[in-house]
Amino acid sequence: MEPATVNHARLSKAGEENSQQTQNLRESVKKLIKWIKENVGTGPLPMNCHLYPSGEFVRIDPDGEHGDKVVFQITANVTPTVSDLHKFAELITDSFLVELSEMLECNAAKMTCTSDRINAFLNE
Repeated sequence: MEPATVNHARLSKAGEENSQQTQNLRESVKKLIKWIKENVGTGPLPMNCHLYPSGEFVRIDPDGEHGDKVVFQITANVTPTVSDLHKFAELITDSFLVELSEMLECNAAKMTCTSDRINAFLNE
């Protein structure tokens, strides 16, 4: 069995590291949500997520027992809970950024097609 001072030192060090990484994740999440708002806009997002004009990022479980259930939400100007940060991290791990990229690529292709049609019509 390890002496209590070793356990205390280990716990203290792990707590400090966890606090630092939690703060780093909070800052990264805030930056990503800001980027999405500026580059994608508000509205529905992949994987049952939604970004509201207020900056609130919400993930919904559409198969909730009593209808839509909020899985987590990150609200602008409110410090996210550690639980919500873990759920957001899980969303990222589950390929949210890949699906967001695919959505943007599809949107860009639609805009290109529409622009081409409009230009063809105007140049007739």
